[in-house]
Amino acid sequence: MKVSILKHEKKILPNSEKRASDEVLILSERVHRLQASLDTIQSTEEVREEELQLALFRISCGQNLVLDRFTSV
Repeated sequence: MKVSILKHEKKILPNSEKRASDEVLILSERVHRLQASLDTIQSTEEVREEELQLALFRISCGQNLVLDRFTSV
């Protein structure tokens, strides 16, 4: 009886190991895709922040020009 159980376990063990290995590979691929998505999102946020800073700088320069015109009159 025990020999039969051991033979059965020996037979199913490689299949279980293969499934576990496949699952690890799938999860690893998902992690890489998620990391790539996060990198893209972070880059997009950095570009938006730079654009916002540039817009604020331009607004500030424009206001200074307007103030200079009034104070020089």
